[in-house]
Amino acid sequence: WADIALLGGYALWQTFPGHVLWHARTLELESFDLYRLNQSASFEGFSSMVNMADRGLERQLLAGFYGIESNAWRWTARNFSVALKVPSGTSAKLRVDLFIPDSQISRGPLTLQAQIDGQALAPQTFDKSGEYLFVRDVPPSVLRAPMAAVSGSFDRALPPSNADLRELAAIVKSVALVKE
Repeated sequence: WADIALLGGYALWQTFPGHVLWHARTLELESFDLYRLNQSASFEGFSSMVNMADRGLERQLLAGFYGIESNAWRWTARNFSVALKVPSGTSAKLRVDLFIPDSQISRGPLTLQAQIDGQALAPQTFDKSGEYLFVRDVPPSVLRAPMAAVSGSFDRALPPSNADLRELAAIVKSVALVKE
């Protein structure tokens, strides 16, 4: 997150250390950093669409993505997130181009829930393997900021095994915020 904030034109403003005590017990374990947007912030180099094959956009992958495979896609873990530049305008859609493999569907339907800056979008359940587009309207309140954190969560994933030490949920080709 710190790299994304700095690249996006934010500067560290203040740090709040963790392990805050109150009446002889820990009140807050985690520390927090606050960032302030510089007046001359430029979001050049950030994209509103991350193609998983584009190594130049890897810095926008925040969590839950594995390495590029077949020069085209990446596996995700059960939970994943990406930072996207918000396109100009008053309406947009979240678009996730994904593939659900047989290995997932053989265990039953798989549901994807997405959030943008903490606002939940309608989930989608996949009951067959294949290629899908997960497309959802983006709440207008998200479009006010220059960047948005998009998080995805599947209701289950294949656990790590001796054959593959990764937690595997689905294959993603791209994640984008697109103008309507």
